[in-house]
Amino acid sequence: MISFAFLATALATTPPGIVALDHVQRFTLVEPAVFWWNADRATFSKGTLFVVQVQSEWALTLQVGGHVLYVGDTPAARLNPGHIDGHIVAYVPQWVDLKTVPIFWGPATLPEQVKPKLAGTANLNAATTPPFSHQDVDIAMVPQREFQTHKDLELAAALLIEAHAPSDRDFAIGYRAGSQ
Repeated sequence: MISFAFLATALATTPPGIVALDHVQRFTLVEPAVFWWNADRATFSKGTLFVVQVQSEWALTLQVGGHVLYVGDTPAARLNPGHIDGHIVAYVPQWVDLKTVPIFWGPATLPEQVKPKLAGTANLNAATTPPFSHQDVDIAMVPQREFQTHKDLELAAALLIEAHAPSDRDFAIGYRAGSQ
């Protein structure tokens, strides 16, 4: 009975579909890149790369869209599906303090159709997901990195995919394609 009460309390404080934060790393790009994961298509030169544990059913995507993983008002660029191993490697095109900005699942749609300042802000305001605790973020944080290009960012993500989501290894192989 005590374990049931503990489990009920833990589930009540866990954001729907989000389990834990495993890795956070701020980065810069020497050569700016286009962020294709929202309707703005803005150029960026700094961002936050992260690995989040998720409940697998929330990570499923369809050709018509799936639940969008948000960081604040911005859809995250998911670099692997994550539904098999329950880990998503993703980034957003800005430095984010995950102690104050939540990661959460928004409504099902295609992320490239989301306008952050309109739909993104509305989804953030409707979200009941709290940011991760200071302790969780501090444990997951690794030193900032500088990447020459977006391809170099993808190569770093490939290592994270292999470490956290080995069933998505084909995505890591794809990110390495064309590199030496």
